[in-house]
Amino acid sequence: MRSSREQKPTLLWSPHAAGQFAIGTSDKLSIYAFQHGPAAGDEVDFDGAPADDSVGLESLAPRRSEQSVRPVSSVSDVSQLTCATWSPRADQPLTIAIGTATGRMVLHECTPRSAAAAEAPPVREFVPRQQRVCFSLAWNPAFPQLIAAGLDRDRRDYGVLVWDVERQATAFEPALSRTPQGGGGGGGGGG
Repeated sequence: MRSSREQKPTLLWSPHAAGQFAIGTSDKLSIYAFQHGPAAGDEVDFDGAPADDSVGLESLAPRRSEQSVRPVSSVSDVSQLTCATWSPRADQPLTIAIGTATGRMVLHECTPRSAAAAEAPPVREFVPRQQRVCFSLAWNPAFPQLIAAGLDRDRRDYGVLVWDVERQATAFEPALSRTPQGGGGGGGGGG
């Protein structure tokens, strides 16, 4: 398995706030707010080196000192983050779904917190029957409570699982590909 230094980071712009973006690595997801204008309070001016090596700011604007990035929230209790996606729901502007190398899909509400409680606790967690890599997540644009997870193929389980994050803790089973009932034992029936 790749180390966090070798893994490509996951980058997401918020669909709800023009200046917010998230950066995910194998062990952490951080949300930042990009701002034009004078720096304020705890903002970091990226004319110098970034504080944690994870975010740098390059711009074509003539006055870099008027641009800044400040941390909003972070999630570090993620084990082996492989993908992430921002919730499309306007009433949940800081909800992010995170997929992991073990197949878990974890929803986090990444609202800004005080420095003492800056971690975003998980809202809900979904686990497939068979442990395998979750390589893709996608929200349904017509039904925003539904999220699909693309998983490594396993002959004992489905490769795409769809969850209703508001109502259930188990994935929908596709009606088209049910296994035949009955017939007992052995066979390794092809496929």
